[in-house]
Amino acid sequence: MGSITIKVVVENSVSTRKYLSEHGLSFFIEAGKKKILFDCGQGAAFYANLYPMGIYMSLIDIIALSHGHYDHTGGLEYILGRNKKAVIYAHPSALLPKFKNEKGVARDIGMPEYSRNAISKNKDMFKKVTAPTEICEDVFLTGEIPRRHDEEKMTDENFCSDPKCETADDIPDDQALYMKTSSGTILLLGCAHSGLINTLDYIHGLTDGRPFRAVIGGTHLRSASKERIRWTLEELKRFKICLIAPAHCTGISATNAIMNAYPESFAKCETGSVFTF
Repeated sequence: MGSITIKVVVENSVSTRKYLSEHGLSFFIEAGKKKILFDCGQGAAFYANLYPMGIYMSLIDIIALSHGHYDHTGGLEYILGRNKKAVIYAHPSALLPKFKNEKGVARDIGMPEYSRNAISKNKDMFKKVTAPTEICEDVFLTGEIPRRHDEEKMTDENFCSDPKCETADDIPDDQALYMKTSSGTILLLGCAHSGLINTLDYIHGLTDGRPFRAVIGGTHLRSASKERIRWTLEELKRFKICLIAPAHCTGISATNAIMNAYPESFAKCETGSVFTF
């Protein structure tokens, strides 16, 4: 693989007044000759930032989704209405209803209906991913991630798959995107609902123990206990990550903890950030 450029199209924070931010996440990746969109935010800020960042929707080759929550899938209709050639990769469960129990009230947090309809209209371009899949040369999606660490069990969330919140949703659609390079693996995370360390362990195994050149994205540590954050920081030592840029659902406490524990590796990941490898 040649050079790799990753642009943060949208994230909760913003690096410059040229762009808008929103609660959500989207990465635009140029890997060799391929142009890949990994997640597409909620919508409004995502749409607004594309042109100023020099991203032309008609040129996108691949759209990959980390999971089916609204803040990662809201921009799908906008893209697919202007690009009929892009191949769409997602776990089939990403299209299913998703809710969160907030003090007894179910809030719909799933993929918007208009995004699901856009996929249906482009169903010939939709590829289901449940296992490790190479989506272009040296670029992969993990599919479902084994959850081996008890410390990362989803005990602090109230995700459910029905509006009465009678059935828990452990988000099996959660997946990550990783790229193999001569100097290590570059990993992009949507939310890491499967657990950051579970994800790192799985990809480490899939890549025969290659070092991690970069880990960028959401780690879902926002509501993690102090004990879990401490455990995560200790586990991260095993991977000797060159660059770590937490974002989105990581939360202020966990982000500061990572920055303080790994100051030489830490980087900001905000709307407008650009990473080149």
